[in-house]
Amino acid sequence: MTPEELAQLSRDIRAGRVKVYHGGFPGLQAGDALLPASVTQSHNLSDVFREISPEKQIRKDRIYITTDRFIAVGVAAHYAKRPGSAKNWGAVYQVMTGPDNVEIDTDTPKGPYVTFQCTTATVVKVMVKGVNPDSPENSARLASFIDEVRAAHGLPPRPRIR
Repeated sequence: MTPEELAQLSRDIRAGRVKVYHGGFPGLQAGDALLPASVTQSHNLSDVFREISPEKQIRKDRIYITTDRFIAVGVAAHYAKRPGSAKNWGAVYQVMTGPDNVEIDTDTPKGPYVTFQCTTATVVKVMVKGVNPDSPENSARLASFIDEVRAAHGLPPRPRIR
């Protein structure tokens, strides 16, 4: 995407013409600010992506958003699998980005969905309050997303544990 296209996308998100989603930390409500992991010291997907792209770690100073809510569901399912989660299931939010333009997430493929990163975002609506991490459907969504990222980096799919 060109800088002009990203600027237009940012305007479209802020105007509500394009919906974007975030999956992760539970318990937020409409109007709450999303903060990056560098501020909250919260879990993100860096452990999953470390082996895929060691030279480009997930930025903890950014909030990751997607136009595909099913990717957000997969990420929220992963939230509960982090160490110390104690059945604290993740959530999915529709969000609005802040005044800065969104940035392209260069580590992910540009397929039928697109992922972005931004410095600030606000919850518009709670889409799912508790994403079951043990649901085969939710696990499959995250696995599919990770496999597409792996393929974009020339790596084979991860082996499936049955």
